[in-house]
Amino acid sequence: MKMWKKLAACVLAAAMALTLLTACGGGGGSASGGSVVRDKAKEDQAISWVQEYAANNGVTLEKNDAVGNAAAAGLSDMVKALNIQMGKAEGDYQAAYKAAATSMGNALANQKKMGVPASFAYKEADFTKENVIKTMDAYGYVVMSQLAAAKITPKTVGAAVTVQNEMVYVVFIIAN
Repeated sequence: MKMWKKLAACVLAAAMALTLLTACGGGGGSASGGSVVRDKAKEDQAISWVQEYAANNGVTLEKNDAVGNAAAAGLSDMVKALNIQMGKAEGDYQAAYKAAATSMGNALANQKKMGVPASFAYKEADFTKENVIKTMDAYGYVVMSQLAAAKITPKTVGAAVTVQNEMVYVVFIIAN
């Protein structure tokens, strides 16, 4: 249980840290939250960093493309929500976040999976293993707490990543 708390704390910390980094410089992303192009290379990097972090905390997460596709289902709305949060776009943050969460939740349900998403934005130059680990340290506990509250045993991870206007937008999902 202690390892789960550490992993959750890490994932949540990463999410929050990434959210904090979104407030730093850089141009705007997709203000409308329209379609986005996934960056598979950065997705693979992000997933491997989360897997390594989880393993160092006693949790094994397998990469799952279907979970990654569920993250992608909410990516454009999450980009919009993050841009609103950073002041780079106008709109209703709660509505954009809810649309993203609904899309991701429906995609997971179609796979008979349950999970917890975490979203972040980094300046492109700040998208490094060290910064993702810092984010995981800061926010992992929250994610793990959400997983525990939902009685979800984390077994898989997926991610959707896009790069826009020198910003890297990341959505992770930790799922059963």
